[in-house]
Amino acid sequence: MEVFSTRQPIFDRCKDVYGYELLFRSGFEDYFSSLGIDHASLDLMAFVNFGELSDGKKGLVTFSRNLLIRDLPAALPRDMMLVGIPADIVVDQDVISACKRLREANYELALDDFDADGLDSPIVPLVNIVRVDFADTPDQQAQEIRRGLEAHGITVLAKKVDTIEQFDQALEAGYGYFQGSFFSKPVISGANELAGNELSYARLLAEVNRPELSVQDIAAIISSDPLMTYHLLKFINSAWFGIRCVVNTVQHALVLLGPRETRRWASMLVIRNLGQGKPQELLLRSLTRAKLAEMIAPLVNMRQHTPELFLMGLFSSIDAMMDRPMDALLKDLPIDEKIKQALLGEPGEFRNALDLILCYEEGNWDFLADAAGRLGLEEQALPGQFKQAIKWANKTLGVMEETESSTAQIA
Repeated sequence: MEVFSTRQPIFDRCKDVYGYELLFRSGFEDYFSSLGIDHASLDLMAFVNFGELSDGKKGLVTFSRNLLIRDLPAALPRDMMLVGIPADIVVDQDVISACKRLREANYELALDDFDADGLDSPIVPLVNIVRVDFADTPDQQAQEIRRGLEAHGITVLAKKVDTIEQFDQALEAGYGYFQGSFFSKPVISGANELAGNELSYARLLAEVNRPELSVQDIAAIISSDPLMTYHLLKFINSAWFGIRCVVNTVQHALVLLGPRETRRWASMLVIRNLGQGKPQELLLRSLTRAKLAEMIAPLVNMRQHTPELFLMGLFSSIDAMMDRPMDALLKDLPIDEKIKQALLGEPGEFRNALDLILCYEEGNWDFLADAAGRLGLEEQALPGQFKQAIKWANKTLGVMEETESSTAQIA
């Protein structure tokens, strides 16, 4: 039985991902109870499901009082877990004892929705991380909370950080971890025109999205740019393809890729280079959306639009990558009109597919059924596909990073 679960990234001060909060459709207790899991099987189940969702990083899961005092968190691998304690938990001796047992077993604990009145709570000395609703906490109080918790050796996590301004404020206030949508929002500046290097990638994108793809014309564009050439040859000769012979010309590489893979590779190259200097999670999210959009295409009678859906997912965060308004960017990007309309929020089957992906990604379970219904999609197909999309995105990003690393060495 597939479980409806998604994840939200937790960033450190360098905007690198420290871990993920794992969200379940009906809460972890219903997830646990509905599957009838005992302690023996929970460990294996958790390794499979949590490991796929958290990419080997810490997975923050909030446990109810009932599960805490039953020592359920202790059945999960400690190196993968960050045990979440809900804000409304009744702190009694049973809860204190359960937290002490977890700490003695070297589990890390995170207390949610903390405010200044909770500094004297007996549970505070037992936790490693405290989460503060930064959007609803005045600046002075946010700093007071951080200072008070630092005295206990506790790291403070600012959640609901939804703008880059809030991130900067939390950073200045001394917070150690950050959660929210700040990383996926564009920081709009005065310049909306594409720069010279951006235009060269737009030119490549225009060529690969012509109805009739010309290998010669694309080869000419790539060959005129040494870094594009290197990226392509490194990519085609990687273990990803497993080609036995060495490919050493652009035209040979494009022939081996074929039209569909050429379009995908070029689009991913564009996104990778336009997103330089942005959190890696932003690119990973775009790749995950692209793959998930591609995977649901045949399930919603849109198989003929599979390449366009992939591109729609890939470019769904391009405004954040380039720090420009989406409508201004799309005027310069030569992509299908249906993709543009979907990215601008206009109704249609493409937008329905994007809404479905966003609902699942955000854990917006209340609207997921409606989004799936508009597409005629059986919801149960989504959990497994979401995990497969994450796995593919991680693998793809790994290949891209390997190429990027090699490029830096020869630069």
